[in-house]
Amino acid sequence: MAVVAVLAATPSPVVGAGQTAWFLPGALRTGDVVRCRSASGETDAKVPPVPASGTTTGTVVWKRAGPQMEIERHADGATQVTCAAPGPGLPRRPTPPYVIGQNGLGLIRGANTLGRLTRLYGQPSSTGLCRAAWKPIGLAVTFGGPRCDVLIAAKAVGPRWSSLGGVHVGDSVARMVWITQTRSRPVGGRIWVIGRGAQYRSELVALVGSKHTVVGFAASLKRPPSP
Repeated sequence: MAVVAVLAATPSPVVGAGQTAWFLPGALRTGDVVRCRSASGETDAKVPPVPASGTTTGTVVWKRAGPQMEIERHADGATQVTCAAPGPGLPRRPTPPYVIGQNGLGLIRGANTLGRLTRLYGQPSSTGLCRAAWKPIGLAVTFGGPRCDVLIAAKAVGPRWSSLGGVHVGDSVARMVWITQTRSRPVGGRIWVIGRGAQYRSELVALVGSKHTVVGFAASLKRPPSP
């Protein structure tokens, strides 16, 4: 299925047949018109109100003389529009072992020691004081702790990587916000917090490039001090 991501709404945005478009919170207002256009005709629909806070998604399906259009909205105002096609089944699955989350790498089970990461990704291309990197896959990590064996930071860039929640490198900002429902404000427009861990102030951020697409992820793993 073709997909298209829209960062800001224009008057009566048009979504083509077989496409899904995502709009950031605030880009579409209640009552704005969206058009679904196919070879068989065109369907115009007004954007429904956002669902009540605490409601995951509000959905409206339109089909008149033209193609069917589905409009879904989250409580934060993020909107997904699908034209003349079934829903895209978001989010896509993560792609193990090239998965990063707010609590670690890989399957996110157990400690991310250097030995375990070597088993997952092969021998690192470089190592240093409490650091290791796998340049062919775009991964760099930092260890901490008394024996320098506890993962405290990781950065993953390149097309293989995805977040545990299903955000993939190459996704648009609008699609990322739809999946994660993050309410964070980006730092410099390029760094978005998309996950916070059960551990002490751990977080996962998405790194956004100049084309407003995700180019990588960075995790900061902060654990509570030992008693």
